[in-house]
Amino acid sequence: MQLIEAAAVTPPSRNRRGLSAHYFFSFAAIGFTVAFLPLFLRSKGLTLTQIGSLSAIYALAGACMQIPVGALSDKLGSRKILSVTASLLLGVNYLMFNRASQFSHFLLLYFVGGALFYTVATLTSALISDWTAKTGNTGHYYGTTRIWGSIGFIVTLAIVSKFPTLTGGKNLLPMVALLFWFSGLCISTVVESKEHEHRPHAAVNGVPKLLRKPNLALFLVTFFLYRTCEGVGMSFLSIYLDSLHASRSLIALAFAWNAMVE
Repeated sequence: MQLIEAAAVTPPSRNRRGLSAHYFFSFAAIGFTVAFLPLFLRSKGLTLTQIGSLSAIYALAGACMQIPVGALSDKLGSRKILSVTASLLLGVNYLMFNRASQFSHFLLLYFVGGALFYTVATLTSALISDWTAKTGNTGHYYGTTRIWGSIGFIVTLAIVSKFPTLTGGKNLLPMVALLFWFSGLCISTVVESKEHEHRPHAAVNGVPKLLRKPNLALFLVTFFLYRTCEGVGMSFLSIYLDSLHASRSLIALAFAWNAMVE
């Protein structure tokens, strides 16, 4: 009887493999974008102020999407369909960068990209929560699944350090698109759990009450400052290294080494 109960709460290995592969390919794509997309934008004539603005609009779009897309997935009763669709569209969005010629074009592409990326990030986290809810070990399974994102990021940049031509104008954006498409296909292999249908849903108007809790408020302030510093580093580090005449290989290794801590 105990064996049957244990089997009932063990997360499906298929889901674990699918979402681990998703994180691997998704963060492999991010490796290309954070390290080399700013250099692509500079080659298009954008100023540092404009590049910083694009990073801000990307994050803003993501922040605006997370609560609505979570509510929409609850209403539809499916997180997978939205995640896969957003991943595929995200790849298409990056291919459009080659057609952009004005700052307003990039502003639109960054807004759409941020909305799509954070749609995927929000719903894949929810997928993990759904299929591990009954185990009591959601944190463990999230960590052992999410770590494949860091591995994908590091492996990709290590490969780029050996083959820097992958970051060239003709190769960069197709590589990013292809990796996001692969990540979406991996999500499509997940078997969705209906566990979220039986959980109480947090009300948005309850957020101010939560913020009055000192520990939570301190965490949010710390996280805000962390993401602010990270955003600045990710937006401008490669440009700074390039100004020092660092090679593409060295830039890739710098970002890979940074991710090793994670």
